[in-house]
Amino acid sequence: MSTPDSGFPTALPGAPDRLERRLEAMLFAAGRSVTIEELAAASGEDIEAVGAALARLEGLFAERGVVLLRLAGGVRLASRPEHAEAVRTLLRPEPTKLTPARLETLAVIAYRQPLTRAEVEAVRGVDCHSTVRALLELDLIEPRGRRHDKPGKPVQFGTTDRFLDVFGLACLEDLPPLEVAES
Repeated sequence: MSTPDSGFPTALPGAPDRLERRLEAMLFAAGRSVTIEELAAASGEDIEAVGAALARLEGLFAERGVVLLRLAGGVRLASRPEHAEAVRTLLRPEPTKLTPARLETLAVIAYRQPLTRAEVEAVRGVDCHSTVRALLELDLIEPRGRRHDKPGKPVQFGTTDRFLDVFGLACLEDLPPLEVAES
């Protein structure tokens, strides 16, 4: 079967038809379990046609890297279990790049939060503008309001949930005790 103007087949034996391709695209984009009723409504097809197309997709995926799972009253696309380690490696977040200056600034903020950039600079003794900006971009610190008792009402900073995740902490109380150097 071919289109008159292209000469290419419109459907290869065993290839997904229009509805199957549409359902596959919707399941891929959804990234969650979707009910057959939702798929039928979104595709403009009846439930029986969607059910039949999903059954055909299951067969087509038998030799692919993905599988059609039926769970939680719906269906979803997922990677095959035998590929889990490769997928995990790919999705592993890039390690957070913390220079000594960033780490020192982050420690000051973590132990004394909330505090302003000027207060961090007073502790470190150097300008911290670019370091604070980098920590904000890494989502390790965030604004925590303003100091209304200081001129210009400067922004105060504190650590984020991502900070806790990166350092394997359940809460700030899990930070190791601060050792004070004797002078």
